[in-house]
Amino acid sequence: MARAQQAPKIYRIGWLSPGSGIYPSTDYSNKLNGAFTEGLRQLGWIEGQNFIFERRYAEWLDRMPELAKELVNLEVDVIVAGGTQAPLAAKSVTAIPIVMTGAGDPLGSGLVASLARPGGNVTGLSLMVPDLGGKRLEMLSEFAPSTSRVAVIWNAANPYSARVFGETKEVAQRLGLEVQSIDVRVPADFDYALEAVTEQRANALVAVEEPLTITYRGQTDAIDPKRTWATVSGLLCICEWLNLSYRKNNYFSLRIKRYITKPGAVSLSLHHGPDLGFYP
Repeated sequence: MARAQQAPKIYRIGWLSPGSGIYPSTDYSNKLNGAFTEGLRQLGWIEGQNFIFERRYAEWLDRMPELAKELVNLEVDVIVAGGTQAPLAAKSVTAIPIVMTGAGDPLGSGLVASLARPGGNVTGLSLMVPDLGGKRLEMLSEFAPSTSRVAVIWNAANPYSARVFGETKEVAQRLGLEVQSIDVRVPADFDYALEAVTEQRANALVAVEEPLTITYRGQTDAIDPKRTWATVSGLLCICEWLNLSYRKNNYFSLRIKRYITKPGAVSLSLHHGPDLGFYP
């Protein structure tokens, strides 16, 4: 008697993100979700047929460990984690393969042992742009030479944000610019931040790329880390092609699960940019 054909496995993909409440609207999160799903579709994987998503949005960083544990309890096959804090939280609670989508400093944060052979259970794509903080100020000085005081919004709890802020201060000193540090860690901090920018008469704003800062809508000349901002009020944008990075991470997800490859043996992909745009 012929054996009954076994139904193909439907993979469970855990999705751990700092969103969606972080973003000015759900449009930004939806674009990234759509890019990832479309990339899988182009490779022949259809949601509901070959895989299902288990999505968890942390809203803010302190919920990351809790939601990472939820995904582990759901026995997902792989966790796709956005930014730096999400893969860190996932790595701390599981040996399930983790694909990071745009970690800022995977080596410095301890996510991987090396870029060529990350080891452990983490691989993916890193949006590493050397000296990005300094480049923002140099271009700001070129496009707005009258700038003298620059407000820098950053999150001191984020290692990548802290590194970029340090680079920004060094370049500001060389350019003769005064830096106003504004540390934001929770949504309520933005009320203080905007008041501080106005009271101290900063005539330019730099927002270090970090999930929380994406909520900001600048009213002054700004070097913006996300193209999304530039369509609203930005002057100059140094940005990463996150849509492309989310599509690219399908390669890692499929290689880990479809071809039974250990994530630690899959080299990281580095996206170097930056992409420069001028917006009136």
